[in-house]
Amino acid sequence: MWARVGDRLIVKGHSVGDPDRDAEILEVRGPDGGSPFVVRWADTGHETLFFPGSDATIQHFGTDEPELHGSVTELVRSEHQHLYGPIQGLLDAADALHDESDTLPDAVHEAYAFLVDEIVPHARAEEEALYPAVAELLGSPDATAAMIRQHVEIGRLVARLGVLRDEAMADVTSSRRRNLQQVLDALHAVLTLHLATEEELYLPLLDAKLSPRRSEHLAEELEAAASGSSASLSLP
Repeated sequence: MWARVGDRLIVKGHSVGDPDRDAEILEVRGPDGGSPFVVRWADTGHETLFFPGSDATIQHFGTDEPELHGSVTELVRSEHQHLYGPIQGLLDAADALHDESDTLPDAVHEAYAFLVDEIVPHARAEEEALYPAVAELLGSPDATAAMIRQHVEIGRLVARLGVLRDEAMADVTSSRRRNLQQVLDALHAVLTLHLATEEELYLPLLDAKLSPRRSEHLAEELEAAASGSSASLSLP
């Protein structure tokens, strides 16, 4: 997903009856026009740093340049490139907790929002669309069991981070800071290993074994699964 200053960000409502939200993009912080974006929300006028999930779309102004979709491995690699920066930001959030302040650093809230809005839906979409294809090519339904187990651990850590964050918002103590740092460090380690494993083992297999038509179709399935995962998101 790319954008330019002045483009419009639209976030679909997550439940039936929920209105869409829209915002003007004021600043593009990521490389090559990627997220995060500084946006001004139309309904509140507030300006925030926003990491768009799969429920978000960009309405471009002043350009006819389309978003390109190709093979499933191109899609996954592109998504991984988008995720690397915020994943590294988990360590920055942990470092920010060394500052003995009465309030939590914004980086902690931004990290949690990124994990909930992007990482968890990304993982569920992979389990629904990508991993079955890998298991079929490898001839075993258990071929992706270790990666699914990592998804379970990621979900557990994200849920734990949410609990710790809520507790620290009520009362920031040294022990709660340390607990938050440990969870953020663990998430960075698991996510870094997880993405590297996919890129080194699964994506080359898909490149070698899938026909171009099947690969493009799988990319469409993965995007559709990501939209559905985001709309029905609930942490364990």
